[in-house]
Amino acid sequence: MKNYSYHHQTSLKTKILNQIRKVFIDGYPEKFLLNRIAKSGVNGFWIKVIPPEYLYPTSSWRYCERNGIQLKLNISNVVDHLKYFLFDDTGFENFLKLVQPHFTVLDIGANIGMTALEFAKKVPTGRVVCFEPSPSNFNRLSENIDLNDFKNIITSNTGIGSVAGQFRLFNVVESNPGMKRILNDAEMGNFETETIVVDTLESQLEQLDIDGVHAIKIDVEGFEMEVLKSATTFLEKCKPILFIELDDNNLKEQHSSALLLIKYLIGLDYKIFKALDDQQQLDSNYEYSNCHFDIICQ
Repeated sequence: MKNYSYHHQTSLKTKILNQIRKVFIDGYPEKFLLNRIAKSGVNGFWIKVIPPEYLYPTSSWRYCERNGIQLKLNISNVVDHLKYFLFDDTGFENFLKLVQPHFTVLDIGANIGMTALEFAKKVPTGRVVCFEPSPSNFNRLSENIDLNDFKNIITSNTGIGSVAGQFRLFNVVESNPGMKRILNDAEMGNFETETIVVDTLESQLEQLDIDGVHAIKIDVEGFEMEVLKSATTFLEKCKPILFIELDDNNLKEQHSSALLLIKYLIGLDYKIFKALDDQQQLDSNYEYSNCHFDIICQ
């Protein structure tokens, strides 16, 4: 069975450093550390002593405010941990700059709502439609939305794909619910699963009476090509700007690849850029084997 966890093997140096990091778990030391990071930034010395998420007990809950947004975070989980300790996502921020106040934005793979809430803040006269298939993630998405006062968010406990139906969603890393994914029979192993409902994008938009979309974020752990294939006519008609996680290995698990996805988007007349460097345009000649980065498509 494939081990998806990045920390299943740690070096001796990391193990020794982790003993020092444990000092900053909880209470005043944690507050002190957050204060220092806020002042020095994530490139300073203090970033090195942040306890990684796997050192925290399961269900280590924190309430906090980030960028004017209220969040309930479980910092024993990877994504929550990064947000809590003030790490930036420059690629997403570059995409967010393109979003205008009147936009209708789709968040496909909304997880616990951190990006959806950022969109909601950015589109006060628009709306955000969240698709999150995992029932447990969807509960946390709803909880974080309820902590805030945005009235422009629509949520659906549905996955998006090229074929409608029920699927099994596998929790491949306990400390990272955002990595839940559909697996083929050979890779199923003994992971915990949830039953999810998947529908096509065009079907969902018709049910929600949405006929125009300006921007879409897609982060679905290798299912990105299935999302795009479900919306070919819609993409040709509306040409929304796209923010997509491009992970070649995840895509190959779903019988696609990063190169095939890029070629598909080029075929729809999209120009594709690395999200971290929005001046670097990508084409089909780039080496995508084993790649893992976000792209912005316009």
